[in-house]
Amino acid sequence: MSIVLNIVGSSFLTITSLLGDFGHIKKAIYSFKSIYSTLETESLIPPYAKDNINKLSPENIQGKIEFKHVYFAYPTNPERVILKDVNMTIMPGQRVALVGYSGCGKSSIIQLLNRFYDVEDDKGEILIDDINIKEYDLYNLRKKIGYVSQEPSIFKTALLENIRYGNLNASDEECKKAAKEANCLNVLERNENENKKSQLYQEDKNKN
Repeated sequence: MSIVLNIVGSSFLTITSLLGDFGHIKKAIYSFKSIYSTLETESLIPPYAKDNINKLSPENIQGKIEFKHVYFAYPTNPERVILKDVNMTIMPGQRVALVGYSGCGKSSIIQLLNRFYDVEDDKGEILIDDINIKEYDLYNLRKKIGYVSQEPSIFKTALLENIRYGNLNASDEECKKAAKEANCLNVLERNENENKKSQLYQEDKNKN
């Protein structure tokens, strides 16, 4: 009788625990479906090297940027036009600040320049060195653009590897040079020292 009661009691606790986690399991299943749905979605703007074989090489671009009569609305809200007949020219070496209230289109201009979105053919054009950016090899064009978003993401790895993400073939010295040019070499060196101390501490702990 005692054995039976113990089995029933253990089973009851297990079932209660599973019922408590059922909501989390349901959320996890929904999250997995959402992730796989996103991964299987084909981009309308093909960014890979194999998709840009016949495009123009951006190797010798000078950096003249021109917006001509650009109209733009995000696909998720096509009724709200963010940019209306935008015209501007930025010459090579010129420093420009886009200033305005939240939602006026500052970030949208940068995203269009990176071709995260495209301007429709009948709603203006964006040129680099007098050539429509759609004609360029996008895979290599993005390598020519330094971009820090207003909500940057850091991958869970060393800062050096985060920097290398922009060029997977870059050496450690090239990554450090980029950090120096971005005025954050001291942050990189401090992070490397902390990682070394943590590694030594872990090695000592494993020995003991």
